[in-house]
Amino acid sequence: DPVKGELYRAVECIPPVLISSSKERLLLNGNKKQSVSITVKAQKDIQHAVLEIKAPKNIQISQHQFQLNNLKKGAEQHVVIDIAALEGAKAGAIQLQVNYDKQVYQHNMIRVAYDHIAPQFKLEEANIQVVPLNIKTTQDAIAYIAGAGDALPECLEQLSYKVDVLKIESLSAQTLAPYKALVMGIRAYNMHSELAQYYDTLMQYVHQGGNLIVQYNTNNRLSTLPLNIGPYPFVIGRERVTDENATVKILDPDHPLIHYPNKITDLDFDSWIQERGIYFAQDIDPHYTKVFSMQDAGQAPQEGSLILCAYGKGNFVYTGLSLFRQLPAAVPGAYRLLVNLLALPTHQ
Repeated sequence: DPVKGELYRAVECIPPVLISSSKERLLLNGNKKQSVSITVKAQKDIQHAVLEIKAPKNIQISQHQFQLNNLKKGAEQHVVIDIAALEGAKAGAIQLQVNYDKQVYQHNMIRVAYDHIAPQFKLEEANIQVVPLNIKTTQDAIAYIAGAGDALPECLEQLSYKVDVLKIESLSAQTLAPYKALVMGIRAYNMHSELAQYYDTLMQYVHQGGNLIVQYNTNNRLSTLPLNIGPYPFVIGRERVTDENATVKILDPDHPLIHYPNKITDLDFDSWIQERGIYFAQDIDPHYTKVFSMQDAGQAPQEGSLILCAYGKGNFVYTGLSLFRQLPAAVPGAYRLLVNLLALPTHQ
């Protein structure tokens, strides 16, 4: 290469077919069907092969086999299946495999390409992880402002919510009125300094009955935050709980958040990944309710992971809980907690 000089890469020994799917993890709430697209890509000319789909017990799929005929090298064949959970279904993996030339192939290929390393690839089994849930939802309209990037809209859509991604410049009393809840993506205030100009609009939305849910933001010398985010003062600190198995204590067991539409218990904090949360609230005004207490070993109890308050008819929430990690990992308790946040009751 005239700029980079000599380039080296390994010879890639790959299967004759590669399999991928539109969803690597699939939430199945109740008996509602979900559609998944599966792609088979030929790495050589293939006259005939068969795609087989094997589901765990009590996971129902619309079709188990597809014929693959006359695929040229580089060609793809796409199929769509519907998936639903029957009573008694457990979390597991739907296995995708292609039978070709008396061999079984069941891999997808992930490429890794950066300037500072040689090109690499990884073969992994082409499975679809399915997680049956039993979550009560309210099916309210939800609005979302994108931050630094999380998968919250896609995750909620798997529960049949309608999520509209709004542009900041569109925020007004009229555009927000149809939505039961407005969720800020992670670090939204760090990414969009112009949000400070919409403080009055957002507080009016809450006062008139909306639920504003702000996910974590950072507060340090490299990031700036508006003076006010909620209706009453609090500071975003740097406290966190890094042990994903840290004990969580419910401080206000009678709060509606703990009961509607799903009962939140200690079990909802099982199977979390990587951490409990980051950038907790501190210096919290008494108007706010502290819902949970948690701590790492040797740390004082942290009570700023989720704070909320009534303001007018609606509710304001700030949470440093790492929902942005738990939702893509299909942690059931994180979904139950988020659904309850979206459904916080209107005050008269």
